Amino acid sequence: MQCKTISGVDAVGRKVMKDKNSFDTLKEAIVACKNLNSRMDRTHKVVSYKCTGYHKYHIGRNGTIITDKYRDKLRSELGITKVRESKKRDIPASDVRFVKVGWIDLSKINSKGVTNTSKI
Repeated sequence: MQCKTISGVDAVGRKVMKDKNSFDTLKEAIVACKNLNSRMDRTHKVVSYKCTGYHKYHIGRNGTIITDKYRDKLRSELGITKVRESKKRDIPASDVRFVKVGWIDLSKINSKGVTNTSKI
């Protein structure tokens, strides 16, 4: 038997459970945490903990935001030598909600939402 965690809710509103990833030793769990924390798409730090039910080790988020300094330290420990071109995080396109493209001069818009086409 394995430990379970909630993976979501079905159409009826019932919790859907899935098996947790388990590790036999603390060292294996720590290595998995370091690999996950070094990824550019991770925002929150994951840590290892011992399961009280089955005496295995699991990993889970602890709410701490991963800093670039910590991520760079992990990447150097793991031998990841890819040089980032900028300090910006790689954000998947599905997570992009708003992009600032410029300013809108609200004085050019009338009450019907039509832009004033007269000369500026």
